[in-house]
Amino acid sequence: MRTALLFAPYYFPSNNVGAVRPGKFVKYLPSFGWQLLVVTPEQHEHEAYLEGDSSNIFYVQFPDLEKIFKLGRQLIPKPKAHFKVRSEALPIIEIDSRRQAFLDWVLLPDEKITWISSAVKKGLTLAKSHSIDIVITTAPYFSTHLIGLSLARRLNRPWLADFRDPWVTSPYIYYPTKLHRKIHAILERKVVESANVVLSTTELMNQDLITRYPKLPVDKFKVVYNGYDDDDFVDLKPQTERKDSKIQIIQNGTFYGERSPIPFLKALKHFDDSDLNRLSVIFVGKNVLPWQSIVDELGLNSVVKLKDMVPYQQCLQLLQESDILLLIPGGQLILPKKLFEYLKLEKWILAVSANPMVNGFLEQINVSKIADPASPQDIYCQLSNLMALIDQGVQPEPNLSLIQQFEFKNLTGQLAQILDKMAYPVES
Repeated sequence: MRTALLFAPYYFPSNNVGAVRPGKFVKYLPSFGWQLLVVTPEQHEHEAYLEGDSSNIFYVQFPDLEKIFKLGRQLIPKPKAHFKVRSEALPIIEIDSRRQAFLDWVLLPDEKITWISSAVKKGLTLAKSHSIDIVITTAPYFSTHLIGLSLARRLNRPWLADFRDPWVTSPYIYYPTKLHRKIHAILERKVVESANVVLSTTELMNQDLITRYPKLPVDKFKVVYNGYDDDDFVDLKPQTERKDSKIQIIQNGTFYGERSPIPFLKALKHFDDSDLNRLSVIFVGKNVLPWQSIVDELGLNSVVKLKDMVPYQQCLQLLQESDILLLIPGGQLILPKKLFEYLKLEKWILAVSANPMVNGFLEQINVSKIADPASPQDIYCQLSNLMALIDQGVQPEPNLSLIQQFEFKNLTGQLAQILDKMAYPVES
């Protein structure tokens, strides 16, 4: 059994979505001859996103930053919450704080930089007691890649840097000054140039890196998509007919940046009262509750319900019990992880999306209606079409062979092939 040392900013028992990808790789890699030793900060979330053997998980102390935050509150004025409108139909809400402002200014590239020292020490200790073949880092948080930058050199081992999201080209990273952006760009370049393999979650993100680093060999850039795990769906109860006969729509996940529910909410206002009362809409996820004021302002509080983050299995059950799965994607270079869970459930999807990659992907699967996020009228029309199909008893006919390619056992096999070639390039 070959051994890789994995550094993950989120892992068991974190309920953060960033814990899922590394957790599934840890689960399935032993079937391909690899075991992973996981180094992660101590987790304090109240619900486990993942379950499994914890014997190969090594938690390190995450420094208490509260004293630093108290100083930061005194030094940095409190930014005002502001409502930034890009267009009438597609506003962006940004709610800032002194805490986040302090993090953006001082901790580069991000707040997890404070665990680098203890993580490197733990990695060196584990290397003395285990035969390490490869170092793996997964990000965001992108400071995790700086652990790999340090440790791979000191251990003289190949290093795989897994980019779950874009770094410098991300639309969601705030740079207080041009200098901050330059520092991020320098750090990204050091990581990309130093890693033996740079792994992305989409072909488009991979091509973006290849284009921006033309002097590097193309074969160092690889892709392993996100996906779903069949095991997570085994115990789900079948959808039952609701007593109120309403059509239930659900959106799972956090709203931020351009990932806004407002165009969809405005589309609901196009329905007359009788059709609107046929709908039950649920937004579930971290930080959805602040949107209640907008729901109230639009007069939709009898139709739209907001739920805070729930345990993973409970969330899947909510999706299972719904008729339409609402997808509001964000950045142009990524496919949301929830998309693959949506596809596994084989339900109708309403995608409020101007993302060409997401839209093209959905068109191949054949389970969705795609609406322009800049047009509440178009969203209304596409939702009306789905409601009509449901009334007629029409079920989606998904491309199952394509969906099955994104099962995590299959994806982990792709990762194992990459690791094999890294560890023993001549043999492979």
